[in-house]
Amino acid sequence: MEALSPPELDYDLLPGKWRLVYTTAPDVLPILGLDALPLPQGVPNPLRIGDIYQRFSSVSEGRVENIIHFGTEPFLKQAVLTVVAG
Repeated sequence: MEALSPPELDYDLLPGKWRLVYTTAPDVLPILGLDALPLPQGVPNPLRIGDIYQRFSSVSEGRVENIIHFGTEPFLKQAVLTVVAG
């Protein structure tokens, strides 16, 4: 969105929680690879990365949170890592 932000973009519509489908955020990318870590042959990686969201505060507050659901089956939604940028 940063690269495409036209001057008429209304940032007041941005606050809320949005599901990410693509990111280049350097604080998120290493986490995405955790469920692909190489383990000894025949040992399944129990870690699963779930949905990733961004929560935007008001424009005046200027806070962004990356919310990453991860865990081991069947507890995927039980652990949430939140990284704050702002």
